[in-house]
Amino acid sequence: LLAIFNDTYFLPDAATRRQVLMATAPGNQHSFGVNMIERLLTAAGWQVQTEFSSDAAQIVDAVREGWFAVIGLTAGSDLQLDGLTSVIRQIRLKSQNPSIGIMVGGPMFTQNPGLAFKVGADATAPNAPTAVLCAQKLFDDSVRGAMAHN
Repeated sequence: LLAIFNDTYFLPDAATRRQVLMATAPGNQHSFGVNMIERLLTAAGWQVQTEFSSDAAQIVDAVREGWFAVIGLTAGSDLQLDGLTSVIRQIRLKSQNPSIGIMVGGPMFTQNPGLAFKVGADATAPNAPTAVLCAQKLFDDSVRGAMAHN
């Protein structure tokens, strides 16, 4: 972990805010994981917006209407992977932040972390505290990417 997060906590200026959208994947009815990560991110100083509808259009509308450095999506079963892959593709196309970091969570990603990349995400974490570290790393990468686009 130290090697992965070696250059973390890069803040280019005071105007940059750590904003994250947490959402349940299309078809997911379980919000416990989202609630847990939301509380930890808030405690770590993040501005968190949460979308519990599990509606792909509402998730995509949120990233189109607001700027987020990171989005976290949770899925409860393998049956939700196709919908998750589709919404990730739409997020990348519609997000105000072309360098948005996408992390995913759920039991199938804990069992097979490589599945995160197959659905188009940038990262996954085995638990909520590690998800906060992943969000910070994705934030750093997102800010660097946004600076490169300017």
